Amino acid sequence: MKLNLQNRLRNRLSKREVDVFVEDITRKPIDLNDVVSLLQEESLLFNVTWILATLSQRNASALAGFEEQILEMMKTQVGRSETAVRNALSIFKSIKIPEDIEDDLYNESFRILQGRNSPIAHRSFALYVCVKIASKHPSLKEELLEVAKITLELYGPYSPGIRSSCTKAIKMLTPY
Repeated sequence: MKLNLQNRLRNRLSKREVDVFVEDITRKPIDLNDVVSLLQEESLLFNVTWILATLSQRNASALAGFEEQILEMMKTQVGRSETAVRNALSIFKSIKIPEDIEDDLYNESFRILQGRNSPIAHRSFALYVCVKIASKHPSLKEELLEVAKITLELYGPYSPGIRSSCTKAIKMLTPY
């Protein structure tokens, strides 16, 4: 089954094909374990992460138990595959983040947020993930608030997306 799955994922998928994969995973003809195990296949990352990001948006609990594997893949792909990192951050925006990976995910997301070469979309998604974690850990809020303000100042004039993310983050992080 896994070899058949690899063959189906070898060529770049269309949105419709991704939707079919997500439906098949949801209905169980495709085993989610097999899909997640393909996160280690560099040539399939674009399709696999897109499928998992779409699945997480439709069913936030579907990826429970796979968070650590997704985080490890994301860490290895920073600076290598913008799509894989963006999709991983998108997944973490959608799902419940287990406590046992919060520190590592926060640190990685914070590095992406402040990374000199990080794309704007990565910064926006990473900020959201950091805010999500910081909302549970008040000691992180002050530093993240300052970073959100600086990010807004640096990139806000050029990107409506980062401007929106930073504005929301600042509101969420500002004490009343």
